[in-house]
Amino acid sequence: GGYFNLDQNLNFMWVSNGGEGRDYQVSAGVEGQVVVHYNIVLDEIEGSQYYINNVPAQCAEINDAVEDYFDPDNPNGFYVDSGTTVMDILLDFIDWAETNNYFSYDTETGGGYYLSELDGLAAFDGGDLSGWMYTDEGYSPTCGVPGVGANSYPLTTDGTDIDWFYTTDYTEHPWP
Repeated sequence: GGYFNLDQNLNFMWVSNGGEGRDYQVSAGVEGQVVVHYNIVLDEIEGSQYYINNVPAQCAEINDAVEDYFDPDNPNGFYVDSGTTVMDILLDFIDWAETNNYFSYDTETGGGYYLSELDGLAAFDGGDLSGWMYTDEGYSPTCGVPGVGANSYPLTTDGTDIDWFYTTDYTEHPWP
């Protein structure tokens, strides 16, 4: 017998017997919920001329928070209520990161309609065409983006992959 807290995004449990043991992945589904894979990608800004001043520290803080909250290497993702929007998850993450002192700088979500600044990394910090975007097809340097804002994108399908990313050139990311 035992107890496992599924309120966290940590879905591994160590089981041992007689000194031998191993990690087991644990997941559970609840009716009305969907599995989501969620990540924040900073490749473009980290590989650019704009990776100076506060930007390396901001990227490190964001990456640490993402690793601890979303565990993007977890192939099982995590559960959210069906209909939860892409922005709802981001707002929960921001609240958690700020409460747990992961961020040293301001975050601005434009009233929950768009992400203009995450831990101080704001639109135009990476050039005139830079800012925050998201994709549902997996990040790449030329990935497309959905034709709706994150607050208008409800998650209703298991296995949806959402990657927020900071782009240095939004014209490289077409939308419908």
